[in-house]
Amino acid sequence: MTTNPSCLVVVVPCSAAKLSTTAPVPAADLSVGSFHRLCRRAAHAIAGGTGTVLVLSAAHGFVTLDEPLAPYELRMGEPGSVQPDQLRAQAERLGLHHARQLIALGGRAYVDAVATVRPDVLRPWPAAAASASSATGCPALPPPSNRCSWHKSSRTLEFACPPIRRPLSC
Repeated sequence: MTTNPSCLVVVVPCSAAKLSTTAPVPAADLSVGSFHRLCRRAAHAIAGGTGTVLVLSAAHGFVTLDEPLAPYELRMGEPGSVQPDQLRAQAERLGLHHARQLIALGGRAYVDAVATVRPDVLRPWPAAAASASSATGCPALPPPSNRCSWHKSSRTLEFACPPIRRPLSC
């Protein structure tokens, strides 16, 4: 995948909870944690039909939703997790520097990792709320239901969110 210069890209974190399998599965199916699912719903609402959603895997870096991954046990920042120089090289290959806008959803470690690639990354959730949510199962963020909207002017995300669906590539 190479990013279209007019494209919006939204990056979501992986999750500690993984699908119970030993075989590689698409990245979209591997992470099953509640915070990851919440971030995915929000990402798809933000990206709409023209943006791209990527997963930031602690083990593999930036991955597309259809990229096959085997389960792994690793969190961002732990020994063996993807490093900033690896993320910058991946971002170059993916063309993330060409994206019109890059938005990162997730806890502080994941959002900060995206910022090493693009310091102008938008962070619509306060880091404290996102970090608390990922650690405790999302109580700091409103629960998903059937509406989610991204307000460009204030750079805020308003919940509730639609079901997860695969985005169209931009």
